[in-house]
Amino acid sequence: METYKTIKLISEAFDRHEIKYQIFEAEQYQEIQASFSIKIGPLVTVRFNSRNKGNDLEIRIIGLVNGVPAEKRKGMLEICNTLNERYRFTKFCLNKEGNVSVEYDLPISTGDDCVGEICFEVFVRLIQILNQGYSLIASTLYQNDTVITLNRNNEGANDLQRMMKDKQDEISIKISRMPSANDANQETSKENDQQDETIG
Repeated sequence: METYKTIKLISEAFDRHEIKYQIFEAEQYQEIQASFSIKIGPLVTVRFNSRNKGNDLEIRIIGLVNGVPAEKRKGMLEICNTLNERYRFTKFCLNKEGNVSVEYDLPISTGDDCVGEICFEVFVRLIQILNQGYSLIASTLYQNDTVITLNRNNEGANDLQRMMKDKQDEISIKISRMPSANDANQETSKENDQQDETIG
């Protein structure tokens, strides 16, 4: 199957910006998938779906959270509404199965000269939004009577970390970060210093 024009334009833009991606083809659509990791959450895959009807792309994050318990869905719906009010263009959705997804649509009038760069901009924007907003989703899933406020300085993530430290027995969520090369070097340096002290 020949690659759709829009998919080619997006892939060219992603190549320019060194974004890793995969192209998937089906009978009625083609899509580009690109992934990123949330600082305090899961790996997220963004799907840029084209049905070859111009540049009216469906941009989706499917299953950002899956299987929200029934007793937490009202709170999760409120969080989705909060995020929708704060962030323009993106739409957080909770379906009847308790799955949270994110939607973004491009108009059919988007020009060939800019559709690739727009999709790159949307991808970057989704990274920013989820790094700021995912702490609200996590707080709803793993906490009962605590409200974490979201602000532009991403203090919600700090609030969540403080609560976890204070209530380790009550909150069953782990915030993990991939260590950087600098972190690894610092740990190695600390270990070497400790060994030197022991030898001395």
